[in-house]
Amino acid sequence: MNHYTEGLMDRPDFPKDKVIVNMPNVEMYELKGKDYHRFDVVLCKTRDGYERLSRWYEDNGNPRNTTLLYVQHTSSDPSTVAITHAMAHPESPPIKPKDFENLTFFHANGHSWFKSTRAVLECWQKRPDLPLIHVYSMNSGTLRDFNELFLPLGAPSNLQFHYGEEVDVAQFGRHLLEASAILCPSKMEGFGHYINQARASGALVLATNGPPMNEFIDDRAGVLIDATRKDPSPNQILSVYGGMEWGVTSKAICDAVDSVLVPRRLYLALLAIACFVLTAYTLVAQQLPQPLLRQGHVAERAVDDETTLDLLGDILHLNNLNEACMHAHDVVIPWTYNSSAVDLRHVWSRDKTPQDELIAHLAQCPGVDVFLPTGLRGHGYCEDGMAYVKFLKTRALPIWVFDLRFDYQGRANITYFDLCPKTALLFMNHYMDGVPDRPDFPKDKVMVSMPNVEMYELKEKDYHRFDVVLCKTQDCYDRLSQLYKDFGNPRNTTLLYVQHTSSDPSTAAHVHALAHPELPPIKPKDFDKITFFHANGNSWQKNTPSVLKCWQRRPDLPIIDVYTLSAKTLEDFTEIFGPDGAPPNVRFHHGKAIDASQFGRELIQASVILCPSKMEGYGHYINQARASGALVLTTNGPPMNEFVDDESGVLIEAYRQAPNSNQLLSVYGGMEWDVTPDGVCDAVDTVLKLTPAERQRRAANGRRRYVAQFVAFKHAMHRVRALFDAWPKSHPHWR
Repeated sequence: MNHYTEGLMDRPDFPKDKVIVNMPNVEMYELKGKDYHRFDVVLCKTRDGYERLSRWYEDNGNPRNTTLLYVQHTSSDPSTVAITHAMAHPESPPIKPKDFENLTFFHANGHSWFKSTRAVLECWQKRPDLPLIHVYSMNSGTLRDFNELFLPLGAPSNLQFHYGEEVDVAQFGRHLLEASAILCPSKMEGFGHYINQARASGALVLATNGPPMNEFIDDRAGVLIDATRKDPSPNQILSVYGGMEWGVTSKAICDAVDSVLVPRRLYLALLAIACFVLTAYTLVAQQLPQPLLRQGHVAERAVDDETTLDLLGDILHLNNLNEACMHAHDVVIPWTYNSSAVDLRHVWSRDKTPQDELIAHLAQCPGVDVFLPTGLRGHGYCEDGMAYVKFLKTRALPIWVFDLRFDYQGRANITYFDLCPKTALLFMNHYMDGVPDRPDFPKDKVMVSMPNVEMYELKEKDYHRFDVVLCKTQDCYDRLSQLYKDFGNPRNTTLLYVQHTSSDPSTAAHVHALAHPELPPIKPKDFDKITFFHANGNSWQKNTPSVLKCWQRRPDLPIIDVYTLSAKTLEDFTEIFGPDGAPPNVRFHHGKAIDASQFGRELIQASVILCPSKMEGYGHYINQARASGALVLTTNGPPMNEFVDDESGVLIEAYRQAPNSNQLLSVYGGMEWDVTPDGVCDAVDTVLKLTPAERQRRAANGRRRYVAQFVAFKHAMHRVRALFDAWPKSHPHWR
């Protein structure tokens, strides 16, 4: 980083042929000519840095044959952190949406002397007619400037000065989200993270019209503040090609602010949108050499405690993996995939990935691989499979991987099984597609199962084929523990209760809203004037007829939105409501497939979500409902009541049905639950009797339980991965 080499290259044991790479901040004083001649590669964050260094090497020679690359750069996004933090803390005040009609301004300079903050203060001193501005600073010089300008009378009412207030990332992001216009009149920058984070928030950004600041903003994506280039400084080696510091006056700031205040509000909103799109475009980094883009790796960090930022990163990563699974079916999906748009460059395909590269990827054998055939890559099993892919740090394999034959490191005509002999194979429920019965399937291959115990297909002989069984619910673990006790365990199968998790469409919706500020703002939940939401997708197992019948009998109930793709539910709706159709408090949506961000928007806006499932293998819909911060109503029967209790939702009374001979484990108690219309209505009445504060408290507890299980599953997978990585040495200890 810049000149911070700490003498490392001067150590006697530093190899002479070690490749040295530098990321310079070209505006700083420390890097000199001798330093630029020490590096093999220099990565430029800005076009200005690249052009200055290109000329410098031309003028001063390049004895080391240094490679100079313009790679651009990026920044973290505090706005997204703020949204995730708000979801995790629904008791906090809601984030106010930007208002491009009634503008407010925001400026912060941290500890920096180079943000032209005095000029900002002078502009507002001269102009009491300007809109409100919040100025945040930790700089003692800025405090002196403020006192000099405004004491003893103090600042005018349109200027709120915050000095010495430490704000964390989530709070800073909240400020960025709520400000409609952000002032960034920097004197100079090495890159400009503050400007970049401002435009990431979807605000209208005002920045200095001088490089590199005007690489972020132009007249189509913000407002440029006129500035005067200062004379070259002898301390800045690259200022020989033009001064690197820019003078911004209070008049120039006032002029830029006045240009904002011209009554073109829609135009300004469009500028903010363009600014956000420009930020997203930077992430594409199109000018990087293609090989540098090939891998989409995720940095692994060891942390003792989960922070908001850790959680956000994990949730977004899992969301991205799910989108890849849903849209890229017949490919290998590695856990390192982490693109917010489906990007097939970061998955491995039989036809499009070069053979040598594909084999090199496959040869990075993890402790366990996940078999996820093409036909399973829909909502349910993508949710299951990608959770394991992410947290076991592994790959999802289609069946063609087992058909490959190739030469590798002197071995001819080998297969995946030869390449990864010690890698266990994880199967989703009964979907093995004959893989264990292949003639080349190793007899000692460790087989792992993730069963959906409520389904009909897995029988006793199947449970006796696996070395390890991973249970998502306590109900699964209790039933299978009893099965192995009653029917024996000839393979000495290890049964583990690892819990599970789900992607979070609510976070996807917030991120999508940030990227598309032209959409209507997401309405915050209203626990006073509540609305209900229910969706069953294509499932017959959500007790949807009982929901419809409850509302048929009770026209006094609040509005409910019912979403379904099921033809059977449409038949039920027609039968229940007849030719007159539903009453005004029932909004029925049939056949409207919605993506994750739209589904998440519906979850976020609903204050109460009904999930009266008959049975579940896990309960992703219930889990996603509580992740949204809604008050969740679900069936009072396992495993549904493992998600919700009377402190974190409302339980719907239900009746256990008789054991089903097709469900092996129902011998230990029926696995299907009947929820009546009266049961639904009674639970709804319970909600209506709660105070708004109690509804919100339980909903917040539901979100906390989602987070707690997300983290618990992550840690469980770390332990499982450690066991597989040590296999077979650790095998006896599993018994």
